Order: sequence, then C-alpha cells, then structure tokens
Amino acid sequence: MKILNISDELREGLAITASMNLRGHKVLYVLPGSHYKIHRVRLQTDTGSVTVKYIEIPVIRYPGSSIISTFLKCRNDLLQQLFATEIIDFDIVVTSSSYTSFYLSQCVSRIHQIPLLIRISDLGIVGKFNEAIKLFHYYNALIELPPGILRLFKYVTSGDIVITHTHAISKFVEHYLNRRNILIYPTYVKMLTENSVQESIDENYVDMTEHSILGIVNVKRPALSGKHDRKALECLYTIAKYNPSVTVTIIGTSYKEACTVLGKYELPPNLKLLGAIRNDLILEHLYKNSSLIVIPFFFRKTISNRLLEALFYGKPALIPSSLKEDFPMLKHEENTYMFDECDEAAVMVRYLLKSSDVLDRLEKEAKLLWEETFSNRIFGLKMNSVLSSLLGYLY
Repeated sequence: MKILNISDELREGLAITASMNLRGHKVLYVLPGSHYKIHRVRLQTDTGSVTVKYIEIPVIRYPGSSIISTFLKCRNDLLQQLFATEIIDFDIVVTSSSYTSFYLSQCVSRIHQIPLLIRISDLGIVGKFNEAIKLFHYYNALIELPPGILRLFKYVTSGDIVITHTHAISKFVEHYLNRRNILIYPTYVKMLTENSVQESIDENYVDMTEHSILGIVNVKRPALSGKHDRKALECLYTIAKYNPSVTVTIIGTSYKEACTVLGKYELPPNLKLLGAIRNDLILEHLYKNSSLIVIPFFFRKTISNRLLEALFYGKPALIPSSLKEDFPMLKHEENTYMFDECDEAAVMVRYLLKSSDVLDRLEKEAKLLWEETFSNRIFGLKMNSVLSSLLGYLY
C-alpha cells in the first residue's frame, strides 16, 4: 500500500510513518510549516526502527498576502514535490485535523480521487474552551470558539474514515458531531537524525542526582499554549521550592525565561533549566536517569506527548487527574499517581521519592500499560487493519 501522510503534528506524523513502513507499506510523510530542515531520519519505535524520507512544505505568510494565496502556494509546492518523488499513485491520504494539513490533504484526495482518513488527536479550542476560561482567563476563546466548531465539523464530516486518539475525543465526536469513529490510542517514536547521533551528551545533561524529577514546558509558545506552559512552570517551581533535596530538571525553558515568568531574580538551586533540547538521545538519557516524571498537563480532549514519552521509556509518572478523561486506563496508585492542585503534587513528590518500592511498582505497571495499550505492536496492527479495510471497502 502507498500512503501519503500529511500532518504538522511531528511526533504523531512520524509515528504513523514508521509504524506503516515497518509493516511493508510505502509511506511518504509531508510536514507543513517545518523549521527542522531534515529530509531523512531514522525512526525508532518499541518494535523496530526504520529510515524514512519526508517532505517539508514551508508555510510562510508574507506581509500583504492573504490566507488563500499562502495556501495556494503551499498546495502548488506540495504538488510539485509529489510529482518529483519516487512514490507516486498513492492509495490513500492520511491527515491530522489542523487547517493546513487538512486542506492540503483534501486537495490531493480530490485531484487523485483516493480516500481520505482523518486523525483527530486534538479538538483545538473546542476541547480546551473550559480550561481556557477557568484556568487561564483566555477570553479570546469566546471569539475563537464558533469558527473552531465549524472547522472541526468540516474535518470530521469530510473523511472517509475518522480515527480518534483519546477516549474523550471519541465520545465528543460521536455525541456532538454525530460521526462514528475508530478509537486507536497513539504510539510514540524516537527520532535519530545524523546530527543527534554525532552530537555527544553534554556533561550538564548527565549530572542527575539520586532523587531527580523531570518536566517539560516551553513558556515561549504563543497564545493559550504559552499560558498553559507558564502555569505548568509555576507548578514545577512549587515542587522544587517545597522539596529542596530534590533536583527538578525542566526541558524547554531557559533560566532567564523562567525568572521572567515567575517574577524572580533568582531561582532555587535545585531547579535546573536546560532550555530547548531537540536531540532525542539526550532526551532519552534524561528520562531514563530521572526518578519520577511530573506532567503538569491541564488540557482535556487532546493527547499529551509528555505522557507518551514517560510510558515509552517506562518511567513512573505524576500526572493531573484530568488526563484520566482522555485515557481511562490510567489508575491512581496503580500505574500512575494523580494530583488535582500543584501544592498537592509537591507533597506527593516527597512521598514517592521516599518510597522506592512504590516507584518500582509504578515503573513495572507503566511498562505493562505501554505494552497493553500504546505499543506500536498494537497501534500498527489497528492502523494497518483500518487502512486495509478502507481500501477493500471502496474498491
């Protein structure tokens, strides 16, 4: 089967590309709006690894240009590059529910008259509306909600098949948009580029204490995402403040950025901020050498790559209880620990790091949860079955 996979969700897009390639299909991945400038990458799942090629389509809106003209340029760039690729005559198009990815995919689907499969891993502002108002006081959500609902309805009703990646999204699509869907929980893939393999692990990343926790936030993200990560940073800061003997390592935010967001001239010495890390070998090292992963993720109806990473590396995790709505298999005090407020998380960290037997049990259960629910073995089998049945049904 020849699959065209268009998605600006980098991890999810690469995960599908790797999974289907490992099952013998020819998959070409198109990444709109990319700044990575990487055209070939080695991808590693929990069941194997494969080298894939993908196309990057810059999405640049010049001053004075309209959204339509920007999209038309992206479309023309994509069609021109597809014509030059060695994979032609695609059997199916797979895409995510974002503006550029969807309309590019719909265009290719109509031109070549091939089926379109829509993946929904995030309901956008529709799924984040309550949190936007209550948690982050983001009142622009009132303006963004109506067009967000219309876009989501168009995405869901335009696909030959709709795949949802969380339980909450699946129920929302069925109940409010009246569209049957197939629920397939996402898997995770590790990227191994030439640069990441050649780059040595810096000593700053190696210095992990016996009791260390890891969190990832990026306070530079715009709009609602930035507000979310600033709250997540405050949560991790609270944990570090009330647990001075614990090293709290944060990826994605620099020391200066954290001081600005928190309004502090200096931060606790046990709070370690590494800034952006795009090397997955370093990321893997940090995960595997941390005692506990803390995931301050407050959005519902969207996946959390931080959760997938923690489970992929088999690490015990402390997560907000809101994630249970998306992933009902998460059980408090069984395969994870859950908190409602950040002050509560600070107390739980102290308890967990003093209880090696509890951490060992959580690690064992996290690995079992991955094998039973998120492994590429399960994900790939389900995706392969859906794609094959779709082609068989249509042809």
